[in-house]
Amino acid sequence: MEHTPLLDFTHSLRVACSFAMIDNNTDKAYISAFGLPYLTNRISVNSEHDTINVRLLSICPPTALRPYFQEGYLIGTDGISNSYDTKGELDFNNRLVAKFEIPNNPSFWGDGFHQIPRNSLYPQNDPIEDICKQIKNIINR
Repeated sequence: MEHTPLLDFTHSLRVACSFAMIDNNTDKAYISAFGLPYLTNRISVNSEHDTINVRLLSICPPTALRPYFQEGYLIGTDGISNSYDTKGELDFNNRLVAKFEIPNNPSFWGDGFHQIPRNSLYPQNDPIEDICKQIKNIINR
């Protein structure tokens, strides 16, 4: 299992629903909505909410395909550490506003609005992904 101190988010309902349905063999899928501070820059640090928000579209080069298709953000807390008193310090459940249950079938999408295909959300031959894998291999030696 991969671990990161930052969580993946998207502001796109279409992306979120598509992710919820990929490899989901059940009748239902779930989408969670979180209350987060307004984004002001490519990297937003909000001291009142103790959050750091990285807008991947703004910081990644055009050759990084995933952030463009996923409309992704990375969100975490300032002073990220593996050492903390309780996991509640890093708990985004405190920011959970709503959880939506949606039907996991093509009729959910309707006319003219379709699920984003897996090969778009996880594009092949993404050179930035290859660089990240190389870095991971070096770190894990």
